[in-house]
Amino acid sequence: MLELAKQPDRFVSASELSCRADIGWAFTRAIVRKLAACGWVESREGRSGGFRIKISPRELSVGEVIKAFQGPIRLSGCLSNKLVCQRHRSCPVRRQLQKLSKKLEDELNRFTLRDIVGAYIED
Repeated sequence: MLELAKQPDRFVSASELSCRADIGWAFTRAIVRKLAACGWVESREGRSGGFRIKISPRELSVGEVIKAFQGPIRLSGCLSNKLVCQRHRSCPVRRQLQKLSKKLEDELNRFTLRDIVGAYIED
């Protein structure tokens, strides 16, 4: 996503993205397909095809991207599954982890893709 945000007007091939990010081609394809399914990236087939960012980097938070790939941001399994621990109702650690998870989620939602790639893109 960062590489696409740096070149918003250009379709970038999966192989080029793979080389730039230093990750495997198949993994890169899986990532950009997920981003396309979220509506953040568009794809075009053919010789001059590839992937291009579809959303303004200012409109996409880091938290949204993390949630799309990992689900809700939780610091412990007990926060998303009460069956993990029988003491979930009275556990003081769980209450603190809930507060910390909320703060982390809020902070990640505050940062946008633009904040990360700001030096590389024009306004």
